[in-house]
Amino acid sequence: MAERVDVPTGKAHYHLRHLEWIRLGTSYPAVVERVAEMLAGPHLWGCSQLVVDGTGIGAPVVDMFRQKGLSPIAITITGGGTVTGDRGNYRVSKRYLVSTIQVLLRAGLLNVAEELPDATVLV
Repeated sequence: MAERVDVPTGKAHYHLRHLEWIRLGTSYPAVVERVAEMLAGPHLWGCSQLVVDGTGIGAPVVDMFRQKGLSPIAITITGGGTVTGDRGNYRVSKRYLVSTIQVLLRAGLLNVAEELPDATVLV
């Protein structure tokens, strides 16, 4: 879970406050339930947006989140060079996603809490 923090300079900063690896082999319905639990918590309820990888097998999982009433934004990762989409469904190139994270990290605009397990692996 990342939090967007708007600062007086006008540049948004992002703080990664929660990192959770879901165990390999966990059923998709169990993943949907776990995410729903987190979003219903006091820190996220009503002030967060769920973004889900809709690539490949992700499309039916996105449907499961929607059936649960969670209204995710679905991102389909592509090999192209553009960002397209609307109404909660977007196609974004892998290159764009990776370079955006790299820029945010290098500029100090994305902070990963050091105490998070696997923080160094993520960075």
